[in-house]
Amino acid sequence: MIKLKKTILIQAVLFVTLALFMVTGSTAYGQSGTKTVFRFLDVPSSPRTAALGSYSVSHPASGISQFFDNPAYPGAHDHRTFSASYINLIHDVNMYFTSGAWHLDGIGTLGAGIRYMSYGNFDETDEQGNILSEFSAYDFALSAGLSREMMTGLQAGAAVHLIRSSYAAYTSTAVALSAGAFWKSPDGFNTAGVTIQHLGSQITEFDEVREPLPFDLRAGFTRRLENLPLRLSLTFHNLTRWEIPNANDDEEPGFFGTLMRHTTIGGEFLFSENVNLRLGYNHLQNAELKSRSRLDTSGFSYGLGIKYKSITFDVSRNSFSDLGGVTRIGITAAL
Repeated sequence: MIKLKKTILIQAVLFVTLALFMVTGSTAYGQSGTKTVFRFLDVPSSPRTAALGSYSVSHPASGISQFFDNPAYPGAHDHRTFSASYINLIHDVNMYFTSGAWHLDGIGTLGAGIRYMSYGNFDETDEQGNILSEFSAYDFALSAGLSREMMTGLQAGAAVHLIRSSYAAYTSTAVALSAGAFWKSPDGFNTAGVTIQHLGSQITEFDEVREPLPFDLRAGFTRRLENLPLRLSLTFHNLTRWEIPNANDDEEPGFFGTLMRHTTIGGEFLFSENVNLRLGYNHLQNAELKSRSRLDTSGFSYGLGIKYKSITFDVSRNSFSDLGGVTRIGITAAL
């Protein structure tokens, strides 16, 4: 019975994880509908990314704060820069991100970061409800990468991720690789990027069943308008498959509907060099989470970035319909 109680608790934690990853804008399934593990890797690490639609591969001036989105982002301008962000999802479920960069002449820019999600503590009980012990549940990933300028305006980067999840007596570890490229036009008005995310495999499994990691291919384009202080971005995700099933579908979404499920739209208003307002829309989030009984804002997001000297403060808010919303806060500083 003790084992049964523990199993129920583990299933509860995994249910919370599944619910969380539904609201990140990516489904709980990978290619061909196969279930994937370590979904916390898809949670946007940066408030800026979250505000612009939850995906980022082509946003200029990203740097180390968006290292997990595209390992090609960090450059010489990020030397000795540190970034941290925080999310409180529900109750005791919290997630923390930290990253830093160091530039080495002739080699490139080294980046490193940590992603940590805590689900809090749980009581192990017997069939009478007597507390026998306490255990915790968490997800953790340690990342290290290198980016460098390949030619004028073009950067490339790659990162290795060591991943571990622990739910009471159940643990799993994995290793994965991410790689990306980032291009900026000579006039600075156009940028583009592409990434592959989390290509790897489990080293140890939860229950002797090997499951795939949340591998993804993403591409995007950003343009700053000439006559308005505004950047517009289109980012395409889940490009390794076309169909994205949705339990809310009453009928087939058609070509345009399916295309939109792969698309996020972001806008960044550049009020000054120090103040940016951000808006985003993620159609996959909207399709998965919208309420049928009313006008719904699920999939919409907004945020603000304020820079003071060498410190940047970021905040964002994502709407998840009846599930509420998530607020992220972050800080980036040059040391």
